[in-house]
Amino acid sequence: MPSTASTKRLTAHLKSQFQFHNLLPEQLVFVGYSGGRDSSVLLALTSLVWDKNRVVAFHVDHGLRPAEERHAERALVVEQCQRWGVVLKTFDAPASPVVTAGLEARARKIRYGAFGNLLEEYPGAILLLAHHAQDQAETILMRLLKGRSWQGLAGMPVSRPGYLRPFLSLPPKDLAVVAQDLELVWWTDSTNADLTLRRNLLRNKVLPLLEATFPRAVLALTEFGATWSQLLPESPHPLWKTVGSRSEVPIGHWESWTPVRREAELLALLARAGNTSAVARRSLEPLVRENKSPWSASVGNFRFTRSSTSVVWEMVAKVKAPQYFIRVTGGQPADVGEFTVSWSLLSSNLSHRVEGIDVTKDVFWSTEGSMAAKCTGMSRFHRDHALYLLQDGAVKAAFNREGLLFWKETDEGRLNGQVFFVTLKRRSTYER
Repeated sequence: MPSTASTKRLTAHLKSQFQFHNLLPEQLVFVGYSGGRDSSVLLALTSLVWDKNRVVAFHVDHGLRPAEERHAERALVVEQCQRWGVVLKTFDAPASPVVTAGLEARARKIRYGAFGNLLEEYPGAILLLAHHAQDQAETILMRLLKGRSWQGLAGMPVSRPGYLRPFLSLPPKDLAVVAQDLELVWWTDSTNADLTLRRNLLRNKVLPLLEATFPRAVLALTEFGATWSQLLPESPHPLWKTVGSRSEVPIGHWESWTPVRREAELLALLARAGNTSAVARRSLEPLVRENKSPWSASVGNFRFTRSSTSVVWEMVAKVKAPQYFIRVTGGQPADVGEFTVSWSLLSSNLSHRVEGIDVTKDVFWSTEGSMAAKCTGMSRFHRDHALYLLQDGAVKAAFNREGLLFWKETDEGRLNGQVFFVTLKRRSTYER
């Protein structure tokens, strides 16, 4: 158990974070464990304050460093997990050539992709990350210099669904003292000294230079991020009218907002939809400063449209939409719900592929596309990171991975026929 005042304080801080963020005793706690000093401290203290049967270290091998170094790091990780009596779960990305260009972005994509898959595999679990106050200061400064979104200037959140950063308010020296007290052994990534990587340059050169002149530089940056996050709107203005992935506000209200407020409103719409990925400030700036009507532009998976009466912000990403196969007693089926659909007459040899039908009595149609497996009963399934609810073979509703409804069946009767199975095809939510 903790033996020094510093370790006792940090242990008490970790417990208070667990209580404040309402972790439940039965929750499975994963610790993002790189083998480095900070994550080693987090793993050790978590194993002391949480049921070890519910603590799992999660180590990601990005496959971006020489094999000898990666294998040595993994050996140390295994050894330390055995020391603290916790289970180790690993993810190994395919090995890639060691190329510095784009290394940071590739590593982050691999790491957070692995984190996301882990939390999908273990619903209700929490993943702890060992970021501290200096990491937060680096993030804020990096985003400011790169011209990221106003929302991004708030820095990393202490918590978001599935994630918790219990050390985010603490200086790294607090973790260093505890690492020595617990006699931890850790691995130092060779890429940490590579000054061609921008975060390393900030950490090893820029921030020390700033702190030499401004001793409160790190504290000032983190305080700015915390203050800025409180100034951003937590939710879009009530004047936004949202249906599915489409939001609209009267042009008069849009024009009454400053460019900064306009950007904050768009980002609040993204946050409400569960899309927390950062949007480049340089991409949003023309949207919030443009005063010409009519005018439209696309930003990532979204389209911004300004008219003489309103501003519209909507998702235009390609998503999976339902494809119907139905049978009718002659004639041609009507459109599906409120959407216009192209129908194709199926050939008579359909009887050889679908049991229990009589091609002499019924006429079979499908929306454009190929056949797939039959769907029956009330069910739900995931495909391409989306959730589909079905009843008797008909898709009733479709949700993206953030839980946002992007399609629903509004008038099943207009099919004028019996659905015998449904597949999914690619269709734009903006074009339909």
